[in-house]
This record gives sequence, structure tokens and C-alpha cells, in this order.
Amino acid sequence: MSFLSAEILSPFLDEVTGEKYRVSYPYWGYFENVRSIECVCGDKVVLAVKGGRLVLTGEDMRIGSYEGCDLLVTGKIKCVERV
Repeated sequence: MSFLSAEILSPFLDEVTGEKYRVSYPYWGYFENVRSIECVCGDKVVLAVKGGRLVLTGEDMRIGSYEGCDLLVTGKIKCVERV
């Protein structure tokens, strides 16, 4: 699944895998049930989640906070895709 939006999105919940996230394009993304962070570079962040991986692409992305299983990514998020 991938998306690109110019507005605040309602929370996305995948009921099968338990993935839940909210993205406010282009400023930040809040992700729940994150098992680990696999990759962080300016234009790509890869997150391990129960159902596989979420790949975030964009510009100047950084980890804002990571507590428990909740993660805040700041920067210009252009796309979120499950792989």
C-alpha cells in the first residue's frame, strides 16, 4: 500500500497486522507497533513491523522520537509503502 496526500490523513489501521500510523503531509508521521528501525537516511526510512516492513520515502527525514513501539518521523514524507 502506498499513498501521497496533501492533507492530514485519518489514522490508517491494518487490522490483520496491527499496523497503525498517521501522516501529516509533509511534516511528520506517527507509527505504532514498530518492532525496529532497519534504515535511516535522509530520503528513506525502513521500519520492521509485524506484517513485514514499511518503507518511507521523502526528503530530510529523521527520527523525532522512539518510545516503546511508537515512532515519530519528521521531514517531508512523500510515500509510505508496505513491502
